[in-house]
Parts: sequence; structure tokens; C-alpha cells
Amino acid sequence: MNGNVFFADFTRAMVKMGNIRPKHWWTPAEVRLKCSVPVLD
Repeated sequence: MNGNVFFADFTRAMVKMGNIRPKHWWTPAEVRLKCSVPVLD
């Protein structure tokens, strides 16, 4: 796989992942900058 194909696939995957929404609108969601560190309320 060449670099152009990789980056085109990667871009498409990031856009697709960015469009993922919680199943229910009332489901709490969070964005973590570092997934290994839990968010404390």
C-alpha cells in the first residue's frame, strides 16, 4: 500500500469515526485526551 492510499483511507476513517454519536441522546459522553486517565467528577 502506498502512502497516498493509506492517507486517503485514514482520512475517510477519521471522518467516519467523528460522525459516531451515542445510541441515545441522554447517554453521557466524554472525550478524553489521554484514554488511560479516567475523568473524575
